[in-house]
Amino acid sequence: MKGISFFGNTDMGCVRKNNEDTFVVQNIWDEGHLLAVVVDGVGGYEGGEVAAAIARDTIVEYLGKYPNGERLELLKQAVISANDKVLEGKSKSEELSGMSCVLTAVLVEVADLRVNMVHVGDTRLYQYAYGKLRKLSHDQSVVGYLEDNGLISEEEAMLHPQRNVISHYVGSEEFKEEGGEYVETSSFPLVPTSTLMLCSDGLSDLVPSDRISSVLSMTVSPEEKVNILIEDAKSAGGKDNVTVIVVDAAIAPIDDPVTDVKDEDASEDVEDQPDVAGTPVENLKAHSITVPDDKKPAFPYLWVVGAFLIGMLAGFALSYLFVAGDEVPAGEGQKSAVLPKAEGGDKVEDATVPVEPVANDSIRNDSIASDSISLQIVNNEPDPSAKKK
Repeated sequence: MKGISFFGNTDMGCVRKNNEDTFVVQNIWDEGHLLAVVVDGVGGYEGGEVAAAIARDTIVEYLGKYPNGERLELLKQAVISANDKVLEGKSKSEELSGMSCVLTAVLVEVADLRVNMVHVGDTRLYQYAYGKLRKLSHDQSVVGYLEDNGLISEEEAMLHPQRNVISHYVGSEEFKEEGGEYVETSSFPLVPTSTLMLCSDGLSDLVPSDRISSVLSMTVSPEEKVNILIEDAKSAGGKDNVTVIVVDAAIAPIDDPVTDVKDEDASEDVEDQPDVAGTPVENLKAHSITVPDDKKPAFPYLWVVGAFLIGMLAGFALSYLFVAGDEVPAGEGQKSAVLPKAEGGDKVEDATVPVEPVANDSIRNDSIASDSISLQIVNNEPDPSAKKK
């Protein structure tokens, strides 16, 4: 596939006696679409390896059968189908009655520069772009909840005794009841010259994000990046199976015939770069427009404009002198204001709004910030019926 290179691999690690991880990374439908899925069977239960294989195969089969439709919705339905198939397998065998798995699935639309993600559990999707690593999925686990809300650090999360307690998984009756509401879904731009990485927690529990970022920034093939990261996990103890997929998107930005793009204006500071998750593709790069000379204002006419403005100001000043004595001043602690238009309503004009006098630096947003954090925590709160991997 032009501009896209990819590689995936899985390893049993240094402790486990079997590998419950699996993956798939391949073109789907045509060379303009890439499917990448990492699946981690839930350990401690019979059949984690079986559940992972069922989920992987079901996703590939479903998408192969239904090539037409909105891509994110197709991927979501494929994962829902995988849950149904795992539940069906559980019902047919007492030995496999506890099997389940977690997964992250990505469908890349190369021509449209779009990435679609469906995620369940604590496998992960990262994006390396603009010299910065971003985690685009959210761990549906007890510790992931704490880390994503800033209540513990990455290092504390990696060492936490409950780091493998998950709240969402494939093979869940609750998943069947809730359908698409049970999974995390997202679409975001495929950034030119960026890298996507999917992995199981066998990597993220042992290799810190700064090391992952360092490896993904290397000018080596996806295969070399994958194998370096797997070896890093094994060198750190290899306590779990480890699976990694790397997708390098070496796609040059499409030239815009209307605008003159000036790359030298782009900031080199990665902190100033936009958070691309959820950003429209057309907003990925700022454009500067060169104004033709015949559209620029002519300097000789500036004095005319200046004289006109001075005359108007003088007129306003004289008018004020005549009417100032009749003006009723606003009461103390009040301002005469034009209220902004409310959503769905009419603009309210000339309303008197009481305003408490405050010092310049005394206005605070604590209540707003607290409300935002509380809302985020409620939305990401793990299911009480958590399951240990």
